[in-house]
Amino acid sequence: MKVDLNGPQGADFSEVTSAQNNQAGQARPAATPESSLGEDTTSLSADHATLGHLTGQVLQSSEIRQDKVGALRQAIESGEYKIDPSKIADAMLRESE
Repeated sequence: MKVDLNGPQGADFSEVTSAQNNQAGQARPAATPESSLGEDTTSLSADHATLGHLTGQVLQSSEIRQDKVGALRQAIESGEYKIDPSKIADAMLRESE
């Protein structure tokens, strides 16, 4: 896909503006000089702080539970780990619903 960094020009520009003007129910007020010269503002909610705290906790935790991996590895090596194909198939069918 080619991206034109210069924006629409000529006939393309008139097609874009007419398509924007024809959007039903989405009339936009014209920008006034006062509103276009205003400062950009942003607002962060308390959820941002909570998200930052939870992100920190996740980054500190280990993604791999070594105790589970070790137990499974030992069961496989000793031949005690048995796979039930019907349980796997049932689980796959439940997930696809």
